Amino acid sequence: MSTVKKIFTLRYHTAIYITGTSQGLGKALAEVFLQDEGILVIGISRNQNIEQEHYRHIKLDLSNEDSVFSFAFAIPQGVSKVILINNAGIIHPIGLAKALPVDEALLRNYKVNVFAVHAMMLKFVQACPPSVEGQIINISSGAGRYPVPGWSAYCASKSAVDALSAVFSAEHPEWKIWSLAPGIIDTAMQKQIRSVDEGIFPEVHRFIDYHERAELKSPREIAEKIKELVGNPERVKDNIISIRDFL
Repeated sequence: MSTVKKIFTLRYHTAIYITGTSQGLGKALAEVFLQDEGILVIGISRNQNIEQEHYRHIKLDLSNEDSVFSFAFAIPQGVSKVILINNAGIIHPIGLAKALPVDEALLRNYKVNVFAVHAMMLKFVQACPPSVEGQIINISSGAGRYPVPGWSAYCASKSAVDALSAVFSAEHPEWKIWSLAPGIIDTAMQKQIRSVDEGIFPEVHRFIDYHERAELKSPREIAEKIKELVGNPERVKDNIISIRDFL
C-alpha cells in the first residue's frame, strides 16, 4: 500500500500533496512550495527526483488502477490546511479518429488523466477532517475547452477534469477547488508534441512555432504564479480558470 503511515508534523501548518513531481511543472511546484517554512510537501509519482528535509515521497503509478485503489491519504496531525494538486497527466495517444486504435494507450490516458484524478479527489475529501481547511487544484488544459484535431483523448480527459472540479466545488462550497489551465510550458510533454508527424497531428507546426518564438513559459514561472494564487485565493472568482488571466 502506498501510504504515508506516519509523519511528525509539529513544525508544519500546511501539507501539500502533488502528483507528478518527478519532472516538469509538478517538480517545480514542489520546489517553490518548499521555499516556505512550515510547509510539508508530499510528492506522488513513480520516481523520486527531490531530496529535501521537508519533502516526502510516495511511489505510485497512477496508470495502475490497483495501486490507485489501495492508496490512502494520511493527513498529518497538527496541520491546519491541506492541499491536493493533481498535476500528473499524459498527452498520448495522439492521432486522428480515422486511424486512432482502441488500445492500451487510449485506456491509459483515461486512467491517468481522469480516473486517477477523480479517485485522488474522492480519497482526499474523505480523508480530510472537518477541522482542517482543504483545497484542490487540478491541472487541466485549454485543450479541454476547445477542440484540437488529433487530441481527442487529451481534450476529452481534460474536459472531464473541468467537470469534476465544478461538481466537487458545488458539493463542497467551503473548499477552494480549481481546474487550472497552466498555458504552454516548456516541459517534456511539449517535446513529445513537437515530435509528432503532421499526418496524425495537423497542428504540430503551431507548437513548433511557439517553441521557436520562445513563447513557452518555464515550469518555475508557472509554479510561482500558482503558489501566489494559493496564497491569495480571493483573487480567484471562478473554479474553471486559466493562468493567463493572472500573468
